[in-house]
Amino acid sequence: MGLASGFLMYIVAHYTDNELSFPKIFSSLEVIFAFKFSIFMLGLGLGFYYEVIVVFARFASIFKIENKSMIQIDEETKLPIVKNK
Repeated sequence: MGLASGFLMYIVAHYTDNELSFPKIFSSLEVIFAFKFSIFMLGLGLGFYYEVIVVFARFASIFKIENKSMIQIDEETKLPIVKNK
């Protein structure tokens, strides 16, 4: 990214007839790296958001599971007895 950024700044300076100096190159590279970092952090934030959604969906599905240990089984038919709620 650094080499491409430096080349990009050279092209911009060449076509706009500006002088290239160390402070201009350094500041433009800092801006480009800050932009790259912000895009990276945005991606991490979106990934974290979707992971939290998945975790909460899994908790919701766990809490919706019916407690099977409380179902009574008929001794003669060996089938569960369904109670009307």
